[in-house]
Amino acid sequence: MTSSLTGPPPPATPSVTVPPAERHRRILHGRSASQRLERLDRLLDTPLFRTPAAASADDPLRTYARLRAINAAAGDLDQLGEDPTTIHTILEWTAAHDPALTLAAHVHYAVCLQGLLPASATNPYAAGLLAEMRRGESIGAILITELGRGGSHLSPETEARYDPEARTFTLTTPHDGALKFMSNVAHPGVPRTALLFARLLSDGQDHGPHPFVLPLHHPAHPLTGVRIDPLPPNPAWPLDNALVRFEGTVLPYDAWLHDSATLAPDGTLTDPLTPDRRLLHSLAISSHASAGAVVAQAAAARAAATSALRYATTRTTTGRLAPGENVLAYRTQRQALYTALADSHALTLATRHAQQLLRDLHHPATPRENTREGSGQQAHQASVTWAPWSGVHLDLALIKAHATETLEQVGATARRRSGAQGLLAVNHLAGCETLAHIFQSAAGDNLLIQLDAGKLLTDRARVQASRAALRPGPVPAALPSWDLPAVLRHETYRLRVLTHDTLSRAPRPCGPGAPALDAWDPVLPRLVTLARCHTSVLMLRTCRDQLPLPSTDRSAQARALRALRRLYALTHLERHVGWHLEHGTLTADDADRLRGDLDAALDTVHPYIPDLVELLAPPRARTTAPLAAADPVAALVQASRHTPHHPERP
Repeated sequence: MTSSLTGPPPPATPSVTVPPAERHRRILHGRSASQRLERLDRLLDTPLFRTPAAASADDPLRTYARLRAINAAAGDLDQLGEDPTTIHTILEWTAAHDPALTLAAHVHYAVCLQGLLPASATNPYAAGLLAEMRRGESIGAILITELGRGGSHLSPETEARYDPEARTFTLTTPHDGALKFMSNVAHPGVPRTALLFARLLSDGQDHGPHPFVLPLHHPAHPLTGVRIDPLPPNPAWPLDNALVRFEGTVLPYDAWLHDSATLAPDGTLTDPLTPDRRLLHSLAISSHASAGAVVAQAAAARAAATSALRYATTRTTTGRLAPGENVLAYRTQRQALYTALADSHALTLATRHAQQLLRDLHHPATPRENTREGSGQQAHQASVTWAPWSGVHLDLALIKAHATETLEQVGATARRRSGAQGLLAVNHLAGCETLAHIFQSAAGDNLLIQLDAGKLLTDRARVQASRAALRPGPVPAALPSWDLPAVLRHETYRLRVLTHDTLSRAPRPCGPGAPALDAWDPVLPRLVTLARCHTSVLMLRTCRDQLPLPSTDRSAQARALRALRRLYALTHLERHVGWHLEHGTLTADDADRLRGDLDAALDTVHPYIPDLVELLAPPRARTTAPLAAADPVAALVQASRHTPHHPERP
């Protein structure tokens, strides 16, 4: 059995000076982002980035040194509040080769720096700490999760007691369960700027969670009453995570990021927002965290899928059906890796949508709701049940959850299909999975996001229409040949059915003292399913609308991407074929024809794989993974001669 990776003859090359792959990258990322990526690429030739990270105690120091180098090379940091493109460029760049650095950069830029920007305009204390972060003099951290309870974002037990005479706040950790948990602040030699969420106590009242900013390990801003205990090391994730206890730590008044809330001289709090609205407003930075997580995970997924495919194109097998044949001659290998590539491309398109949602949320052209075709929501308008993330922005939170699941699946597929090479840390595939594992909880717990999203979608449906008006309507007809619009119609119908079904089973709003959990508990799995289906429709619409590929565009690049998107859509429908058979939207013959179309879609993508990999992969130098090299055998031999534990030999 033989196969060819050469596609049909391409049309005449257009008369342009920019290669097609580079044109696509500029469309996808923007010209300025491409230029920033090129500046960051120059760091790979410096000793700091040439040295492989080993599982040792100095890994956090190396990570923070790299972060400071990135800070110096990126430029445009003064414009981050207006345009987070620089942050997203940094996260895209780090995700291709250093997952631990990606998380540190995500917390530093997308959470802490963005969190301080609104206050810095009127708060000199916050502005000074922000300036130090921009100069790379301190590293950002977040102190929000507490050790003893789930859902501590809604109700932290760390206390910030206001003294109206001194105009200061005193921080206290009342018991071990209230210890701040997992923040990367253990190393005493690295100054930090930390965002803290604590209960504001004043005038004998508990005003719920409010945000504060404080320096840690900072010689210019010494604090007393802070105890930081390093957590046991985690070789898979070498950051200096810690437990943090406050024992009477005193903060100045301006450490409180109060926004429109004020404290009177007698300690009385005035806040125009309700407690839930205040929580959502204080955690509006989660929209930046969600978008940043999507960008980083999409980049990691692209790097994993394309690295595995680059390796596959060089691998032969001694299997007796076809000794010496390339592994991509086997359909099992093609199906796994081409599907992973399609999933990573769809997620890349979703980053464009997420970035647009972020711009609309923070810099709306007109005061309107983000409700195109029923998606999105206006900021800070939702109630909070399990966690605040979906309430800040429904679609951004759901895309973040989907990105995590996609990266976990793509990373696992790339690792499994790369044999023993996939296990090596230097090839970054296992690191991509670890990044996904971290983002299961970081930037919002995925399950809580989906539970809240399902409940919000159900509540929205109850408000917008009667149950009769929400009936699914006519079943969409199956087509002789499946394409993306047909799959979208079927998934939209599934969403309507699930919405109607969930609403019919959901309890009516409970009065005070009613057993809300008992009423909602039987419906919780349906809420998750509804949220996932809403995300599926969102992803298919994104594939249809982002970087549209009109049928009149017959370039090789457009044909390759159309084939990849069709593979994504058909694979998506095949994953839910059981539901459609159960509900009569597909027959057994339809399902059989779908699988035939899916096989044909794989065959259509096959000859375009070299072009698609060139189009979607980061430059080889940026991945630094031996298995993605033109000669992976030579690259791994070379890497093994330059590890810290094996000095170079002649």
